[in-house]
Amino acid sequence: FWHDRWVGGVILSETFPRLYSLAKKKQSTVGENGLFVEGGWQWEFQWRRRLILQREKEWENELAELVGGVELQSNIPDMWLWKCDPSKAFTVKSAYFWLHSFFSAGNVLETILKQSFRCIWKVKAPKKTIVFAWQLLLNSLPVRASLARRGIPVSNVFCALCNNEAENVCHLFLHCRISCKIWYLVLRWLGISACLPNALDELLLSMDGFACVKKQGRIFTTIWISVIWSLWLLRNRIIFNDGVLDIMEIVEAIKYRSWKWLSVDLKRDQLLYVNWLMDPISCIKCVS
Repeated sequence: FWHDRWVGGVILSETFPRLYSLAKKKQSTVGENGLFVEGGWQWEFQWRRRLILQREKEWENELAELVGGVELQSNIPDMWLWKCDPSKAFTVKSAYFWLHSFFSAGNVLETILKQSFRCIWKVKAPKKTIVFAWQLLLNSLPVRASLARRGIPVSNVFCALCNNEAENVCHLFLHCRISCKIWYLVLRWLGISACLPNALDELLLSMDGFACVKKQGRIFTTIWISVIWSLWLLRNRIIFNDGVLDIMEIVEAIKYRSWKWLSVDLKRDQLLYVNWLMDPISCIKCVS
């Protein structure tokens, strides 16, 4: 019920994260959230406590309205349907044509995502952070919303940084108010005034585009990786070690990590840390 995309094209645990946290049985099936009354289906949601707040009642009404168009039938068993074929039955041929259309030359994946992949593989950064960036671009990180969608039990689906929205990749690393503030502080440090785009791969390409030459672009990419890696470490520290959120401490850690990674194979006085902190753009021009 909560984790599959079975109604309205949405995942209910992500659309209604507060209600999901109040659900009595988070792994419940669709049929466990209602009952048949006099031959007709009636929705009956199960909560851990009575909904008291007005906003909670409004969310419940929105949920009821969303699922209200679905009526279960007692004489028909549940079954899987394949949307990519008119017969609704899975065939290898229909799967092939769907994959072919998705990965066609005109697909956004070919234009934006593949450019992003090319950006990350030749930069100065530890291999594990580059692989991490690759996983992030593929949206395959074990964030809370993704774990819940796969049926893996999680305490809640809320973002570890803001505790206000469902923790998916785009929110955690870009749209969360904490992450957003960190990005703007890093961009200000770089002397860049820009609005954040809607996606992380677009932000990566934007930062790469700030450079005048290719080598400078790789340095900006290193900084991008330093930001996402630092955000991930912060997220894990908060979840697993009861870490404290300090935005300025994270920003300073981002500056230090990027400097440390870029200093590899350089002469000691070629990229001084104090210069990197005070004037990163001049340093980027000097080492590129």
